[in-house]
Amino acid sequence: MHGVQVPSEIIRLNLKYYIRKTLPINYMMPACGQGVIAIECLKKNRKIIEIIEKLEDYDTKFCCNLERAILSSLEGDCKSPLGVYISKIKSSIYINSMISNFQGSKIDRKSTRLNSSHANISYAVFCL
Repeated sequence: MHGVQVPSEIIRLNLKYYIRKTLPINYMMPACGQGVIAIECLKKNRKIIEIIEKLEDYDTKFCCNLERAILSSLEGDCKSPLGVYISKIKSSIYINSMISNFQGSKIDRKSTRLNSSHANISYAVFCL
């Protein structure tokens, strides 16, 4: 493997021995939802849904959905110069964000910690 990979996806695939260096979040901000493994299926396929539900990680889903909600509230898309990384540790939500103009000449970075009881999209965007 060459290039930059997201450690979480490498670890989930049981390939952590390939990780040579980890970049700190203040050096390389990932795109919203980066590293999340998603599985899709038809709504009517109950057998597959039951299997998928056993694999679901609530904290990962929560963080990914909040990252995507922030991206959407800022009217961003996959081409937007915006990165958001959210992690949940116990009852705290850590939000790290980076936004720039398309030329990359103006960059704004923010980090904040929220109590999980304040973890709604309006409050999260207000804090950024």
